[in-house]
Amino acid sequence: MNALQGIYVPTIAPYDSQGALAESELRRIVDWLIEKGVSGIYPNGSIGEFIRLSFEERKRVVSIVADEARGRTRHGRRIE
Repeated sequence: MNALQGIYVPTIAPYDSQGALAESELRRIVDWLIEKGVSGIYPNGSIGEFIRLSFEERKRVVSIVADEARGRTRHGRRIE
């Protein structure tokens, strides 16, 4: 079994002025983190906003992050 190595970054869940998930901003954040060379991304795990999200919203955040990362992290493992 391979040990995890490198930097794994929790992400925020950004919202627009109406309180809806800002998908384009979340995608921008994921791209920026990958460009900076992170080994992996941990959705829904930064400043505690995940406890205020519904189960469906949490699934949506994970889906967006997985879609945007598409295995491009430094560690090389596909995120799904």
